[in-house]
Amino acid sequence: MTKKKKLPLLVCVLIAIVLGIVLGLFLPAWVVRIFTTFNDFFGQLISFCVPLIILALVSAAIAETSNNAGRMLIVTLGLAYLSTVVAGLVSYGVSDWLFPRWITMQETVIEQGSSVDLSPYFTISLPPALDVISALALAFMLGLGIIHTKATLIKKGMVELREIIMYVLSGAIVPLLPLYIFGIFLKMTASGAIGGVLRTFLFFFFIFFFVFFFFIFF
Repeated sequence: MTKKKKLPLLVCVLIAIVLGIVLGLFLPAWVVRIFTTFNDFFGQLISFCVPLIILALVSAAIAETSNNAGRMLIVTLGLAYLSTVVAGLVSYGVSDWLFPRWITMQETVIEQGSSVDLSPYFTISLPPALDVISALALAFMLGLGIIHTKATLIKKGMVELREIIMYVLSGAIVPLLPLYIFGIFLKMTASGAIGGVLRTFLFFFFIFFFVFFFFIFF
């Protein structure tokens, strides 16, 4: 039996955006609120998983390096930090130059559908176990500590944690991401805000990819 080819994630996201815009014009508010409820929980799930992703992937990657890789790691961190600073300055320069002019010229007004209740039916609080900076610091501490103390048991635990996180990403987060995008555009369309948001979104999307590829090639 031949395996069915799955659509690429980007194609699924684009389909979700189109469906969200089209169906948002027709679906009743109670249906939209179902997807709003899902989006509220799924957004919190992503925020919950991000620090765990950083902790698992970074700590396991450092722990699997050789014992004499400390200098290489320091150089890599320095280059990564320098790249982050330069990217931030470039992004700030482009934003300060283009975005105020665009917003002034377009006079984007996002209309809120105050007469339609599109709030979630219920919310489930899922606060992250760690913030991003704490997860990054803990990942470096564990990774370097495993290298110098040869803590094989903790190293095995970090590698297994990475496998669990990757299973959650591939089995839940990534497959449900198009549905999350669909819910976002469905709510925006149903609330009447899609016109101004979509024009601004497409402009920002184009600028983002242009600056991104320019920086990568540079």
